[in-house]
Amino acid sequence: MLKIDCGNCGSNNVVLEDGVYRCKSCGKKYAVAEAEQRNLDLQKWGQMRKLQIILLAACFVFLVIATLLLPGYASEGSHAALIISATCICLALFIAAIIARIRFGQIRKKLYKR
Repeated sequence: MLKIDCGNCGSNNVVLEDGVYRCKSCGKKYAVAEAEQRNLDLQKWGQMRKLQIILLAACFVFLVIATLLLPGYASEGSHAALIISATCICLALFIAAIIARIRFGQIRKKLYKR
């Protein structure tokens, strides 16, 4: 049996009755194929959410490295630290752009489904 959330009311109290899935909270009915597709969409959403969290953590790490390296070594005139800091900042911006692109894709899919 699939674990799905109701697209109408958001309840997770959806049960299989007489060959169709029905939300016990609002009464909306889903065909089996529609429920399976909804379940796959929820699984993909969870995977994308995990990816976003990992990318956000990587972005944070790169910014912390840049913040720690920049002030200490820049005052000593070390060009290597400056280059590493600039690279970390660029990587953080690149990762942030990827996260934004993922979010935009998810929002666009939701808008075109309606």
